[in-house]
Amino acid sequence: MEDIAAIIKAIGIAEIKYDKNTYLLRQSKQVLELIFCEDASLTVSYLNSSGNEFILKVESNYTGFLGEMEFFQENNHSLFNIRSNKSGVLYRISKANFIKIVDNNASMLMYITSLITKRYNRNMHELISNLTQSTKVSIINQILEARNLANEEQFKISSTLGAKRLGITTRSYRRIINELIQEGKIIKSKPFYKIIKPLI
Repeated sequence: MEDIAAIIKAIGIAEIKYDKNTYLLRQSKQVLELIFCEDASLTVSYLNSSGNEFILKVESNYTGFLGEMEFFQENNHSLFNIRSNKSGVLYRISKANFIKIVDNNASMLMYITSLITKRYNRNMHELISNLTQSTKVSIINQILEARNLANEEQFKISSTLGAKRLGITTRSYRRIINELIQEGKIIKSKPFYKIIKPLI
């Protein structure tokens, strides 16, 4: 990844600073440039025809490309919104500059393709997993993820964010959390939760 950043800088592509809550990609807007960002924290979301937002992914410490699927296809309108959760820097790579990058190093094309393919496969795996498992199992996985991120017994979970990630109502999310509390698997001591029995 450092090689890509070095080549981007070497051919004179300017660094662009952005603030927290900046939209790096907007759903349905054209993607005319490939975006490369470093150490980004991002929320990927989708607005349905009714205007309801579904949070598909929250990604931290991400270094890599954004908008690559749209950039390389004829219909280059972004499928998702990508919003920053903290300030950072990015580089916008035009098609002409992309050609310069791969011209500078012939193996770079295969390396970039590999990165893009790995990210696509990972995202598809997560999407299929969310679609095929029950809502309760998905919420349990979110609880385990929150506990692991906190790196201690007590942790916080957001029912609003969690519900949007699963495409369900906050009320439904809280109902399942309450079920887990009633089953004696987790306890709540505002604003924290703690796992006291195996969840699965």
